[in-house]
Amino acid sequence: MTAPLVSPRLRVLCSDGDSFDRWRAVVDSAAALVAAEAVADPSSCGPAPSRDQFVLERAAATNDPVLVLPTPRPGVAATGGHEPAATTKPGPAGTRRILAPIDRTPAEHHTLVPLLQRAEAMGISIEQMHVLAGPTRPPMWEGPGHHADAWLAQLRLHHQIGDATMVVRSGEPATAIRAASLRADLLVVAWNGDATRGRARVLRSLVRHARQPLLLVRVAPPRTPIPEEEHR
Repeated sequence: MTAPLVSPRLRVLCSDGDSFDRWRAVVDSAAALVAAEAVADPSSCGPAPSRDQFVLERAAATNDPVLVLPTPRPGVAATGGHEPAATTKPGPAGTRRILAPIDRTPAEHHTLVPLLQRAEAMGISIEQMHVLAGPTRPPMWEGPGHHADAWLAQLRLHHQIGDATMVVRSGEPATAIRAASLRADLLVVAWNGDATRGRARVLRSLVRHARQPLLLVRVAPPRTPIPEEEHR
């Protein structure tokens, strides 16, 4: 006899009653994306100075997807992709726009493909974003234009999901992603589950500062390899 399958659960962190209700439509959309039942975590996000560590440790303790709701800020609205307002208002009516940062690794790619395909089928607009910084910057990026065009074409060929918009930026990744997230209702990030202090610097910045819900999905082993030159 085979063991019964355990239905996945979407674990929602920072979900005090008020914030859970305010972001309920986004919670429901995230649950549909990962085909899981949303379960509110009774704990808070932890004290502000170590909030990122608290969240990542909780997320690392499970293989289930984790939705991190933004913590309320005094006098700042949860506006879901818009500039903050002076009073607290409900979150967005639903998830209309997703921002999915990518780092071009095979495991990340194969984790995000089914999720973003499901989002596209739900009519959600998707923006994939890759930030070039340090060793991820191709040698030809600042050279003749046709080299950069060829690199972008390969990026889209191997990583673009359906009709998603593919955006490439240069600079500090956390800053670029946070700026782009103002256009989104939900951030979707694949991660390897390593909550070791000092690791996942960009993800920690998003946990601390993002104004939108952040969906963390553990990476899955790749089914087929992506050409090596595409994920160095």
